[in-house]
Amino acid sequence: MSDDSGEKAEYHFTGGRIDDDGQSLVLTAVRDDIEEALEKRMYLFFYYTGEWTKSYVDNLIADIRSFDTEDGPTLISVAPDGEVIRSIPEDADYAQVDPTDNGPNDLRAIKGLSKLGNTLLCYGMRRQVYRSDLRAMRWVRADSGVFVTDDEDEVAGFLGLDGTWPDNLVAVGMQGDLWTKRKKWVRREVPTNVNLTGVKMLEDGRAVVCGGAGVVLIGRDDTWDIVPNDATEANFWDIAEFKGKLYLAAETGGLFTIEDGAVVAVDLPKGMIEDVSALDANAGKLLLIGDQQVVWFDGESWTDLEAPII
Repeated sequence: MSDDSGEKAEYHFTGGRIDDDGQSLVLTAVRDDIEEALEKRMYLFFYYTGEWTKSYVDNLIADIRSFDTEDGPTLISVAPDGEVIRSIPEDADYAQVDPTDNGPNDLRAIKGLSKLGNTLLCYGMRRQVYRSDLRAMRWVRADSGVFVTDDEDEVAGFLGLDGTWPDNLVAVGMQGDLWTKRKKWVRREVPTNVNLTGVKMLEDGRAVVCGGAGVVLIGRDDTWDIVPNDATEANFWDIAEFKGKLYLAAETGGLFTIEDGAVVAVDLPKGMIEDVSALDANAGKLLLIGDQQVVWFDGESWTDLEAPII
């Protein structure tokens, strides 16, 4: 459904994904006045061959994934309350991750959605984890041994998850919470107690984790080291790997990478984007998302996608 009220409205972007074709993308956004009123509505901005279109959903969006299937370009969105929308050309299906009393809700919220090969994993508070195939219409629990039940007093939740399903996952969360999964979930000790917000698995089996106060960890299983960081003490919000290099988005709007074993700042393309709050990498492109600006990088040149904000 389109926003056809005829009124001009300012938006700010909250995230986005590049499609597998490397030429199209989707952004999530909120309208500032609606966000202030705590309305459950979020907007989707679609970019293809230089043109933008817009629609909305009457729910919040925790995360989205965009990829190609035999049904054509496919968009999966998951809401904090566990509602899943699967959109393909000319059709959309709705599902609930878990309609039982132990499922997601506004207080026990879903925080993210990962696509690991042909498997989707959504995760969130109480360390809940669910998996599905790419159709995203049937979800089963994948959090045995890690889920925080109603009988437990622990306040915990997963804020990031990456790896390969089913035998090499890393999930991170609040107050230095880090778990790995091979045959079963195992809690790992790490040298920090800040909130850990993102994780990216490397080809060699190690993972890089980012979080609050500029903390970046690298390691596997029971061995985790802090990556030296004299560049910023800002909280890191997002992490992406592009052409063998890791990029980090900080709450201050800065973009950072790891060079020679340390965190360093990246110069943003002047005049194109002033701040970076979210990242994505796919199909030979690195996507930088700011409050009202969107830029992508192909390894040689930056392109301002001139995203609409009204």
